[in-house]
Amino acid sequence: MSLTSVIFLIAFAAALLTSLFRHPAYGLYTYVAIFYLHPPDRWWGAALPDLRWSLLAAFVTLVSLWRHERMADRPGWLQNKALALFLAFVVWFWLQSLWALDIDSHIPGAILFTKYLLLVYLIYTIVQTEEILRNVLLVHVLGCLFLGWLVLSAPAADGRFEGVGGPGIKDVNALGMQLATGLLAASALVLGGARWIRIVAMAATPFIANGLVQTASRGAVVGLLAGGIVVVLATPARFRRIYTGLGVLGLLILAQLAPTTFWERIGTIAAPVEKKEEVDTSTLTRLALANAQLRMAFDHPFGAGHRGTEVLSTSYLEEKYMSRSARGELGARSSHNTLLSVLVEQGVIGAILYASLLVAVFGQMRRLKPLDDRGLPEGLGTFRAAIAGCLTCVLVAGQFTDYLIAEVFVWCLALAAALYDLAPRALPVKPAEIVPKTPPGPAAAVRTRRLPATRATHRRR
Repeated sequence: MSLTSVIFLIAFAAALLTSLFRHPAYGLYTYVAIFYLHPPDRWWGAALPDLRWSLLAAFVTLVSLWRHERMADRPGWLQNKALALFLAFVVWFWLQSLWALDIDSHIPGAILFTKYLLLVYLIYTIVQTEEILRNVLLVHVLGCLFLGWLVLSAPAADGRFEGVGGPGIKDVNALGMQLATGLLAASALVLGGARWIRIVAMAATPFIANGLVQTASRGAVVGLLAGGIVVVLATPARFRRIYTGLGVLGLLILAQLAPTTFWERIGTIAAPVEKKEEVDTSTLTRLALANAQLRMAFDHPFGAGHRGTEVLSTSYLEEKYMSRSARGELGARSSHNTLLSVLVEQGVIGAILYASLLVAVFGQMRRLKPLDDRGLPEGLGTFRAAIAGCLTCVLVAGQFTDYLIAEVFVWCLALAAALYDLAPRALPVKPAEIVPKTPPGPAAAVRTRRLPATRATHRRR
């Protein structure tokens, strides 16, 4: 067994013991770290037993919750509308088992979303302070730094790097999307927190950015730009100019350092609307598949089940758009668009639940913005912007690749719900104690009800 393996085992055991006897947050940090380290995919993990490291960390964290006291007046996790909708989506996923076209693929998908439901519960319950929220984002950034370092130490010969990520991010596009969310999270840490955290975030940024460039993922780049715009709009007003300046500086540096192959690939994004002769095979396949998925959704209004697009593709796509094995054998074609995946595989009901989930979580982030003028700590304001930016990044990048089961989206969803409860508690004057500027009346009452509030706040009302 290598020295790296021994160090990993000692650190893993120490972190879980700390979770049990000090605070469950350490178990959550360990879970996020294991997502990136993932011993089965690392050379030093070959000598280690297969202990289902992530599942073990989640189980110990759950036990830790039972050993520690919780905030007595904190709302239950299902009182958050977004999380309640996520539960409904998981329940619908299981109901589809009755008619899913490929039950062998659908059941593992349903089990995965059930695990995500447990993860959402753990994150929401544990993240009760600004410090814990910051630390979760910090571990995420450090994980992306680790991936960036792996990319830097072993670059691909053709300019793109495959297989460096862990579960769910081994594909080069998924890896690029993950690194893009790491950049957005790092931007929030650079502007707030202790000096050492800002230094770490700033030091991690070049490695993460280089990893993103090496993936040459068009979807990840577009997602990063969209997420960056949301971050600028959602951040406290004092930081907007700083964010804008850093963004422009980052683009200038990228323009100087990124290889020509990167810009040539990114340039093909506009090809479908500018020069049809420049459309590559990947773009043509995505367009043909999108048209086919609309027909699939019309023929299967209750959904074809998880991976249903792949099952149906042989009947809806021309042979030239199908995948082929190394031997030239004809295969199926999986989805390249998250929203179309939901529409085809979870049907109309699933699409409504998913859309409602997105509306709910972004609505909660929007309703937190006015709290900046009421004394919300600037750290929470920047975290709000980063979380909203990460969610946007995954959704926009998901128009190029299917990220329905992307775990980072689940992290951000749960963090957004936790922040929605945490933010009002951090105000110097609680929402219910703030005297409205307008005379009491129906309009004022409606405005007050739209603010996130705790159970204690409801009792004071």
